[in-house]
Amino acid sequence: MVFLFLCDNNYFKIMIIFSPEINGNEYFQKAEEEIVKICGLDVNEYYNNKEILTKEVWDRSFDKIVLTALDVDVLVGYQAVGHLAMQTGGKLPTPIYTQILKYCEWEQDKKLGWKGKTIQKRKQILHEFREHLTAHYKQYMKKYE
Repeated sequence: MVFLFLCDNNYFKIMIIFSPEINGNEYFQKAEEEIVKICGLDVNEYYNNKEILTKEVWDRSFDKIVLTALDVDVLVGYQAVGHLAMQTGGKLPTPIYTQILKYCEWEQDKKLGWKGKTIQKRKQILHEFREHLTAHYKQYMKKYE
């Protein structure tokens, strides 16, 4: 576990990094929990059974998710939206897909303060995440063209 001290608007924040995985930090977990609440689900039930966040629940709540979940942290918020869109097989319109790709580029993500050996691993994870997201997006577009 790594603790990073981030300066944001003259305030120092501590961000706990559990791993270089997309969902390996506390901001991701906060964004994920916010999305689950927006979907009308209990967070504890979700963590016990992530399958309760279905495609139908995701799609029904999508507009509100995009308006609200990104308030946690824009970079991590978009990563969480992408991760959960893939997890559910749900809605992913072009403008959101484009923003997620932007926030999964190393130039954006390095702002989280990755250090040492985790840099290469994180770059690899971001690359794979973008590939999986693109595959999901192509499937989504086939259904809605």
